[in-house]
Amino acid sequence: MTGYSALNMQQKQAIAQYLQSLPSLVELDRDDGVGLKRALGNYWGQFLPEEIDSV
Repeated sequence: MTGYSALNMQQKQAIAQYLQSLPSLVELDRDDGVGLKRALGNYWGQFLPEEIDSV
């Protein structure tokens, strides 16, 4: 096993939630912010819990 396949679902979810929260925890420079958005959009976002719209 190599790379992300070595992680279980809970670990992937924890990483995704951390990445989502990171901008509110520290100030990111422009490049880091862009990279973070791409990472969430391209891969890690699929491990975030789905938000339920409240009406």
